[in-house]
Formats: sequence, structure tokens, C-alpha cells
Amino acid sequence: MGIRIRRSPASSTSPNGCLFLQNGFCERCTCRDCQAGFLIDEWREEERRHGFGSAPRECACRDRARNRRHLRDSGLEKLAERCTFERFETKEPWQQRMKQTALEYLAHAREAGFFISGQSGCGKTHLCTAVCGALMERGRRLRYFQWVRDGTRLKQLVSERGEYESALRELIDTPCLYLDDLFKQEITAADIRLAYEILSARWNEGRPTIISSERSLKTIRAARDGDGEAIAGRIYESCDHGRFCLQLTGGDKDRRFA
Repeated sequence: MGIRIRRSPASSTSPNGCLFLQNGFCERCTCRDCQAGFLIDEWREEERRHGFGSAPRECACRDRARNRRHLRDSGLEKLAERCTFERFETKEPWQQRMKQTALEYLAHAREAGFFISGQSGCGKTHLCTAVCGALMERGRRLRYFQWVRDGTRLKQLVSERGEYESALRELIDTPCLYLDDLFKQEITAADIRLAYEILSARWNEGRPTIISSERSLKTIRAARDGDGEAIAGRIYESCDHGRFCLQLTGGDKDRRFA
């Protein structure tokens, strides 16, 4: 599994291609279920049967196209092509358990979050990216947020209250959010505030967040003399009360949060 990123030459004669190209979604729409990204046939059938109909529903291909565009814009495109379940090594028992938990998450947890913590190189980013790729292939709209890069930009907007709230609302409202390398650097008061605003709001509204971090929940909980306790609690609760929280430590490399 993984997000398939294929490029097709734009067609000047295809109405689908023209519309999607104009909106920046993809170079050419090859979906056979819709017309220009909308379920027109379904809408016409509703009008025929009832004499009226609401606006045509968007096809799932539009979300997949948005995901591809966002992959390109965020710089995650190459990573998503490389980090698939097929390419995830499972030589060790702890790696097998990692993959099994990720697949279990995809099979059963539509609204729960997914959290992996561990040292650099343990495979947490690979597996989180594979999970995100699978979700996007299913048409789930997903946004990638790299904590150091994107978090720094967002914190700089705090003084511009309108811009800050607008950017924050986009993160809260996106159906799926991939929060990569949470608290990678020294944890500041601004980091605590931003993480809590994002994670608490998403938890309250039942939207899943995929999180990778080098810091365990215990470390996050103790950050800044306990200021991180609410954030650790939100992560734990949102991941089906720890069911989809993995901590990779030491030689064992596998410990679930109980």
C-alpha cells in the first residue's frame, strides 16, 4: 500500500483535465466515476426521481487529487513514494509488531489517532508515512505538518491574530493530520500552547491525528514542569486510550502505553 503518484500529460480536449488543471489538483483527471470531479449522474438521477436535488456531491477522486497536490507542496511526495508498507523491514519481532499495529489501526480505527515515539532511525516516520499513504489512497483528505518547519512559521503568526487563527483552523478542520517530529527541538511555552490548541481541538471534534516523535508520552507529560501533561493525555485518549500508541525504546524497541 502507499499513495500512488502518477503523472499524466494534460489533455486540452478533456473537460476533466482542464478543470482539474485550473484548480491545481492534478494534471489530468482519469476517474471513471465522475464528471469533472462531481457525481453528476447521481445528481441527475435524484432530480429525475424527486424533481429536485441538492448540489452534486464531490467525487472521492478530488480528495485524492488534493492529497497529491499537498504532497507536492509539503515536500512529502518523495517520502510517500518510498515509505510504503511493502518496503518496511520486518526482520525483528519488534518491527513485525509495529507493522501489525499499523495495519490493525487502518482496519479498525477510522476516528482514532496513531502515535509512535522512538529514536531517529527506528522506522517511525516510515510507518507513519505508510499509514498516511494508505489513508490518502482511500480518499481521506490529509495534511502534512512538519513540526520544526511548519510549527515555527505558525508561531511567528501569533501577533497577527487573524492569520494565526485562520491557519490554526485549517489544521483543526482537516479530516486527517500528520504531525511529524512533534517536539523535535527544545520544548518552549509556545510549543506547548500550539500543540495543545491543535490536539485538543481535533480530539474534541473527533478528527484523527497521526503523530511521530522522538519523545515518549512520559517525557511529553513532564515537559516544562508538567505543562505537557494535558498534551500527553490528549494523545493517549485520541489513540483509542493507548491502543494505537507505540513507544520504541532500547533493544526491545516495543512498549505500548498502558
